[in-house]
Amino acid sequence: MKIDGNNPINAGNIYQVQQNKNAVDKQLNISRSDSDQIEISEQARKISELVEKAVELPEVRVEKVEALKEKISEGSYVISARELAIKMLLQK
Repeated sequence: MKIDGNNPINAGNIYQVQQNKNAVDKQLNISRSDSDQIEISEQARKISELVEKAVELPEVRVEKVEALKEKISEGSYVISARELAIKMLLQK
């Protein structure tokens, strides 16, 4: 099959053009200042800190699991049917 039309852009050429431009700028002692800046709001900083803290928390609270296992093995773990039904109905 033969398809006529535009030749595809060669990405390597684009990169080469940028390298050549940088080399010319360097030879001419043209320096480009990076004036782009980013500012993070105080709220975003707080969110970031909280996310980091949440990541550090263990996924399973071992103490609570061990306490429940002990109660179950002793037979002293009692569940209120009413509270269980309410929690089941409120789950989404």
